[in-house]
Amino acid sequence: MQDDPPLFDKYQLGKEITLFNQKLRVIDVQLLSLCVRNYGRSYKSGPFMETLRWIGSGLVGAFFLGLSIYNWRFFLQKIRRGDTRMSPVPWVAGAAGMLALWLCPLDGVFAWWWVPFLIDFGSIPNSLWVAYSAATSKL
Repeated sequence: MQDDPPLFDKYQLGKEITLFNQKLRVIDVQLLSLCVRNYGRSYKSGPFMETLRWIGSGLVGAFFLGLSIYNWRFFLQKIRRGDTRMSPVPWVAGAAGMLALWLCPLDGVFAWWWVPFLIDFGSIPNSLWVAYSAATSKL
């Protein structure tokens, strides 16, 4: 991080800037650049926190996988039997998958937060199925 160029240049010394909804006077360009780069990252630092995040991500990811398999199995049984019930736990697995991606310490993984909602039948596919069933049923 020491080799990174500063985010602010020397011409901003002595000027007032608004940063994170606070007015600041720039007195040290390097220090300000370092603070901006690390803003909000203190909870992600250190090997202990990274290990905890891997463990949490793994546990919540396993919960997502198990519940997603349950939802798909429930849906396939519903189709075979002609049952009209919905998933007993809608949106829970999708939210767990999103939480697992948020906890994952790899950079850029959370950009895929919407994928668990597509994979899990209890989330978006279930909502589309219910909407389709309601639209095609004769009331």
